[in-house]
Parts: sequence; structure tokens; C-alpha cells
Amino acid sequence: LAFRAMNDGERAATALTSARASLQTLTVTRPFEAAIVRAQLLAAEGHAKAGGVALSAAVSSAPPGFAFWTLPVDPLVSQLLTHQHLADSMATLSARAR
Repeated sequence: LAFRAMNDGERAATALTSARASLQTLTVTRPFEAAIVRAQLLAAEGHAKAGGVALSAAVSSAPPGFAFWTLPVDPLVSQLLTHQHLADSMATLSARAR
């Protein structure tokens, strides 16, 4: 996103390609983090609603516990996904905290 803001399309494309490659490893090794990165990538590619839907599905299917507790304070998540797109995920986390 920073490279895009600097009008450096080539470096922006390289960074997104690298993020997608990292996502493959995360999916196997750290599935909760992978879901967050997947949502961030979707939003960065202009599909914030799809990112919110994917994140909501991941949060809903995760077992109760520590999964996704960092979402409310993750600055990139809050920048890319509006409250509307995060509403379902935040509602699920809120219910689990009670």
C-alpha cells in the first residue's frame, strides 16, 4: 500500500506477490494469521467486502479461545476493512468475551 501511495506500481506488485506467497506458508503453519492476511490482501486488492466476509467466516469457525483476539487493535485491519466489513467478526469476538 505504501508503494502504491508513492506511485511505485512495480514495487507494489512485487510486495503483493510476496504477501501471497507468504500466505501459502501461513495457511499451513498459522491458520488464524493466514485468515487475517487473506482478508487484508483482498481489501488491498479492492475487495474489502470479500475480505470482511472471509474474515467473518474464519472467526466464526475458529474455536473459542485466543483466536483472532488481536483484530480490534490491528491497525492494518482497521485501515482496510471498515467497521461495516468487520461488524460480524467483532460481534462474534464480543460474544466470546462474555
